[in-house]
Amino acid sequence: MRVHRHPLRYLPLPLFLLGLSAALAADIADLLPRLASEQVDVRIAATRSLGRLESAAVPALQRLLTNLKATPVASEQLAIVDTIGRMGAGAEPAVPTLLEVYPDDPDTHLAWALLDTIERIGQPAVPSLMMGMRQLNPTIRLASARSLTRLGPRASAAVPNLIKALSDASANTDTRAAAATALGAIGPEAAPALDELISSLRGRPLELKIAAAAALGRIGSAAAAAVPDLLHALEHGPEPLKVEAALALGSIGPVWPQVVPALVESIKSDSVQMRKAGTRGAARLGPAAAAAVGALIENLSEHEHQPMTIEALAAIGPVAVPALAAALRRDDGQIRRGAAMALQKVGEDAAPAATSLIEALTHTDRYFACDCAEALGAIGPAARASVPALVAAMGESDEQSRQRFHNALISIGPAASDALPALLAEMSDDKALVRQFAAWSMGKMGRAAATARPDLVAALDDEHVPVRVWSAWALGRIGGLPAQRGVVVLMAGLRSRQSDVRAAAAEALGRPGPSAASAVGPLIQAMRDRHEGVRMWAAWSLGQIGHDASSAVGPLTELRSDRSEQVRLWAGRAIERIKNNQP
Repeated sequence: MRVHRHPLRYLPLPLFLLGLSAALAADIADLLPRLASEQVDVRIAATRSLGRLESAAVPALQRLLTNLKATPVASEQLAIVDTIGRMGAGAEPAVPTLLEVYPDDPDTHLAWALLDTIERIGQPAVPSLMMGMRQLNPTIRLASARSLTRLGPRASAAVPNLIKALSDASANTDTRAAAATALGAIGPEAAPALDELISSLRGRPLELKIAAAAALGRIGSAAAAAVPDLLHALEHGPEPLKVEAALALGSIGPVWPQVVPALVESIKSDSVQMRKAGTRGAARLGPAAAAAVGALIENLSEHEHQPMTIEALAAIGPVAVPALAAALRRDDGQIRRGAAMALQKVGEDAAPAATSLIEALTHTDRYFACDCAEALGAIGPAARASVPALVAAMGESDEQSRQRFHNALISIGPAASDALPALLAEMSDDKALVRQFAAWSMGKMGRAAATARPDLVAALDDEHVPVRVWSAWALGRIGGLPAQRGVVVLMAGLRSRQSDVRAAAAEALGRPGPSAASAVGPLIQAMRDRHEGVRMWAAWSLGQIGHDASSAVGPLTELRSDRSEQVRLWAGRAIERIKNNQP
């Protein structure tokens, strides 16, 4: 087996340390035997150690990377590049070296790692990248343009260099297309490139035309002068160019009256890709694409692309509501369901469709009826008139549908208090899950469900733990939870096999405040739960208990290192609350 001999073994020590400070030279000299090892894993470990010297080690890492260019070891190259990237802006002097080692094949792991590292260095890398755009080496120019794309608006100073690269007819197509893409990533500040991008859109080759069209779209409304050329490309170009032209027109806006009709034609196209592009373009136009609503509703019948069409209708917003309400009565089930889901996305502004949605709650297609219920929930308090119909439909539903109807009532909020009699009746249902949902629904209504207190208190003795816990949780939100009795129920809930029940118990234990002091021990245990929600609510509740939870400060401090940002946040707040409540 051939043993790779690292080129550093043959580099004289004084030459390698030349120009370094005495302290840094000493540190590197200690690492040098391992950096020159014949074992790759030893060299990689030494490289990581070298990275601990931070930006002062950049010259040494540059030299290592340059040495490896002649006899590359992929894993070692990646380790050096990653180590440089970890230094962030301080590694700016390494950018020229990173560009020099960029491989001819831009789809390798090393190429992507180099781009990632330059992106981590950030805006300080821009001057070196601007110089890279002036290099004769096409690979360095390509790497520079792709790096500027990653930096986006932070690279606005490079716009003149990118314009020059885009207009350089002697440059290869990849470099010119990459320059156009970088200008698009910079966005509106790349408007000075407008003339050159339009010229590229009119020229050849196709790859450059596509990149120019995409860049014009990303520049946005500042690229209005390009609309005639984009309309021409949409009508006469090959399909890949048509797709980018449609997207660009949507981003630039309806500055010409022909834009929306052109997109409508794309939405009606026989080509799947064109229908998708026209739909996305209409979504970008928003309310200005009102004329596209009819064509979009017809495309709701395409199951594969229905989510994209729904997003476009929702972006168009209130002006699409009348047509969507009418579509609820269509014979095509896909169109009916798509219209209901689009109305849900529109939200409060879909209130004019409430009557049509209420009528649909009795439809034989229960999935469609549930979609309509969720749309009513998204409308919110303005859908109060739907409460009797939702309650009636809920009584005739299976468990899965019942939950969706419950969710709608909860989303309507306190205005759904008209549903209380039906929910109270459900507290006597034979099925535990029904009783559980009813308690949860009343808890979501908050104080508007105050008349349910006696039934919820009685449910604290239910034979099923989840019903008891959700009833206690509801009382905690409504008010009137019997402190001692409720705490006992909730502490038992912390041992449930169901994570949602444990989370509800952890949350509710904070409602009584100091009265729940006996739950401190179980809540400390709950902070070790594998589910994020349980840990978060346990921390919150300990903070609500206050001074009597002082024994939890240590475990809460450990929780400040939790992988969840929310858990860390509430652990910190709980510590502050406990300490501030010290007598």
